[in-house]
Amino acid sequence: ALASGSLRLVRGTFVQDCWKQRKPWPMRQDMPESGFWPAEEACTMWQMYGPIFFLALSYAWLHPTMNDPEMWHLERLACILTEYRSSLPSMSIWLRQKGAVDPRAPGPPEDIGVFIDYCSLPQEDTDRGIMRSQEEHQQFVSGLGVADIIYGHANTTVLRITSVPTSEQRKYHFRGWPIFEQHVSNAKPGYSLKVFEFDDAFIPKKQTLHGLELIMESTKGQFPQRSQEQFCADLSSRHRLLKEVSGSLQLFSNPQDEHFVVQKYAEVWSQLARSSALTYRRVGWGTAEALQLAIVLPKFTQLKTFVLTNSAIGSEGMKAIVINLPRQIEELTISGARGEKAVDDVGLALSELTNLRYLDLSHSDWGDVGVQVLVSQMPKNVRVLE
Repeated sequence: ALASGSLRLVRGTFVQDCWKQRKPWPMRQDMPESGFWPAEEACTMWQMYGPIFFLALSYAWLHPTMNDPEMWHLERLACILTEYRSSLPSMSIWLRQKGAVDPRAPGPPEDIGVFIDYCSLPQEDTDRGIMRSQEEHQQFVSGLGVADIIYGHANTTVLRITSVPTSEQRKYHFRGWPIFEQHVSNAKPGYSLKVFEFDDAFIPKKQTLHGLELIMESTKGQFPQRSQEQFCADLSSRHRLLKEVSGSLQLFSNPQDEHFVVQKYAEVWSQLARSSALTYRRVGWGTAEALQLAIVLPKFTQLKTFVLTNSAIGSEGMKAIVINLPRQIEELTISGARGEKAVDDVGLALSELTNLRYLDLSHSDWGDVGVQVLVSQMPKNVRVLE
């Protein structure tokens, strides 16, 4: 979709200029060509710079056709992009070390590409009598078809602006598309420094943080992936809660979108469930997140490697995760979990992981007796033990 031009990336400088001129960002059909990255150049930049170039905006529309007429989101995004662009030298060094930026790239990019659905995909405006042509409809469908890639790809960065004006009854978390975007981005591989959230506390005029300091402050911690069944349950729950706010409010402005979103998430989950590795480093989870993850772990039928670090999930969380790990797991790291009280249950569960060859349960105070229990239950194939 990006290569064909069905989906267009907006230049970061264009967004900043819109705010300087106090002009709402235009719909795709009204965008000047100079505000877009040419398709071929956008693909080249994305391939070279990965997630520091391709940014995807997740936000709530504030008007059914004009999108953001009072420039609520524009003001915030322009501020975010100003600070994000100033942090690019540091970000590019870190992500280059992680392999997300091409080592041949000549320093950080001078500008970035932003996916804003209103600007990036052809729209309709019934108030002005603007309808998509057949070609524009095909472009729109093509762009929607890669929504999971836009928000879930390892080489995109998601900016969530979750705030809305106080007068807006339908908040960000009660909108179908943002719910989808959240769930998909939570499953993003190599999640660190690729999802940032700006909530009600983010007010551009009152910002005291700048550059990398603001970006790091806005880093959003990863949450456990949700299965297809859990995603549908989440949608149903939000429907009920929204009805309690007002019976006239809808989760999806276009009810037909819900079927599409459910089907698209089913595709996402189908791919995700085939993952051979799940890695959660320094996510800072507690027991609640561990229990949530434990529910879906048995569904990862091809899982070989599991890593969870710097998360004090406690004995209950430790027990739940180890018991629910697929039996074919080969490499297991759960460090800093503080799950020593579950040593008997953990030891018994480990004894059933007959393919296990690498085990790291470091930085938990197992005690001498606990270590003896774990060693006595250790599968024979384990070759490395931490």
